[in-house]
Amino acid sequence: MSFFDNLTGKSKKSTRQFTGIETIGDNLRTGRGELVYFKVSPANVSVLSPESMEVKIRQLMTVLASIPEIELCCYDSAENFNANKQYLKRRIEEETEPAVRELLSKDLAHLDEIQVQTSTQRDFVFIVRFRKETPEQIFNAANRIEKVIKSQGFEVRRLNKADIKKLLTIYFERNVTSEELPDIDGSTAAMSRQEKMDMLFPRAERSDLFDIQE
Repeated sequence: MSFFDNLTGKSKKSTRQFTGIETIGDNLRTGRGELVYFKVSPANVSVLSPESMEVKIRQLMTVLASIPEIELCCYDSAENFNANKQYLKRRIEEETEPAVRELLSKDLAHLDEIQVQTSTQRDFVFIVRFRKETPEQIFNAANRIEKVIKSQGFEVRRLNKADIKKLLTIYFERNVTSEELPDIDGSTAAMSRQEKMDMLFPRAERSDLFDIQE
C-alpha cells in the first residue's frame, strides 16, 4: 500500500492511533499501559556545593532503587515559534509598504526575544507505567510513589489532564496555540454562538462588559 493510499484510503488513521494514545485523563492510557506523570522541580546545580551535589545524586539513586520501574523524561518547558517566524519572514519579503514591513520586523524580533529567554528552560518528569492494575491500584500506587519521591527532598506534583495535554502538544508539535486545549480538534468550531459566548465571557461578566440587562 502506498503513502497516498494511507492518506486517502480506508486505512487512514487518527492522531490517537498514530501516537498509540487511547484516552487522556489524569493518567495517559495507551495500548502499552497506563502512564502516570510526576513533575519534578529541578535544582539549580550551578549554585550547589560539591557536598550538596553529592546529596542530590544519592537522593536520586534512592528514588531509582525504590521504584525500579520508574522512567525519566526531559522536554522543553515552552513552545517554539519557528512556524510563526517563517510566516513573518515571508510576509516581510512580500510586503511592499515600508510601515507594514517595519511592524512585521518588530513582531519577528519580539518572537526571537521570547525564544531566547525560554530556549534553555526544561521540564523534568518521572513516569510510571501500569499495565494490568485496576484504577484503585493505580491510585494507591501513585500516592505511594509520590510520597517516596517527596521523602528524598524533591518538589513533585502529579500532572493532571490539562498538564498532560500541554506536555504532549509541546513534545509532538512544539507549539501551543491556547491556554486551554480542547479534547477534540474542531470542537470549538462546532459550538453554537451562545456556547462560544458563555465560554469566552461568563454571564456575570458579559452583563457588565456589554451592558446587557438579563
